[in-house]
Amino acid sequence: MWILLSSIGALFQSVTGAINKRNIDVSKNAINIIAFINYFFAGLLLAVFFYLQTGQIFPEIRNHLNFWYGMLIAVPFNVLGAYYGYKALQVAEYNYVAPWLAFTSLFIVVPAFFLLKEVPTPLSFIGIIIVVSGAVLIDYRKKRKDLSIEEEGIRKRRNKAKLYMVIVGICYTLTPVGMKMAILESSAIFVAVIAHLSIALTFLLIIILFERKKFKTIIAHLTPSEKKLFIILALTAGAGYAIANGSINVALGQQQASLVMSVKRIAPMFSFFIGYIFLHEIRDAKKKLFATALMVVGTILITIFK
Repeated sequence: MWILLSSIGALFQSVTGAINKRNIDVSKNAINIIAFINYFFAGLLLAVFFYLQTGQIFPEIRNHLNFWYGMLIAVPFNVLGAYYGYKALQVAEYNYVAPWLAFTSLFIVVPAFFLLKEVPTPLSFIGIIIVVSGAVLIDYRKKRKDLSIEEEGIRKRRNKAKLYMVIVGICYTLTPVGMKMAILESSAIFVAVIAHLSIALTFLLIIILFERKKFKTIIAHLTPSEKKLFIILALTAGAGYAIANGSINVALGQQQASLVMSVKRIAPMFSFFIGYIFLHEIRDAKKKLFATALMVVGTILITIFK
């Protein structure tokens, strides 16, 4: 059952990313607005699920200091990671962006080696080499002086996306520390509810303080049909977040975290095919597919055998 739940989590993570990529294009890059709707709706759905499952609204929190300290660590890094994840989707193709999440595994293993002297296992070390090989391949470009304006623009945008995804990887390496602290003091689903709603409110605060004029401009320039599509896509992505994270949390309650996360690491493969089929991202398709497969295999090895 945990394998099915982990696979569902990976699939819906990929579907949600594709929906947000489409919505960023529809809404003329309304990143913070999309993020607010995504996380707020996901938080509400998770809250309903938690209530139906337990009959409670607020469960017992064993140690409030540890719980809220954990959330204080997790939420800011989640916000930062989410923001730059949306930024990466804004500038590059979805099936180019998604594989870079594999680098999250490197940000766990490499600092542990240099700071804590934790030596990777042989299979984990092989995984590191495979992930790096995939990253080199997906970013490999022949040096040419006769690039068209379009090709030059694609290269610049991909370089930006790569930088953004490195930031995402660092943030998503740190967030589990805070989440784990909070989960130890309460229910995993309740922690997910609080985290999603806190992230949503942070994005709302950013909109109110810094983007009120931009918000009005974006809304004014959208046609009625575009506004309707924007809301539908944002809510659908929020539901996807709820399903993905809910499935993973339930799976974590049934099996070791390393095994659950190793199955979840197949998400970039789903992302490639979703991007290729539904978003028509066909440029460098063979290279992206092989590189993505390498990065997925490598990160699974790192996750299981670290």
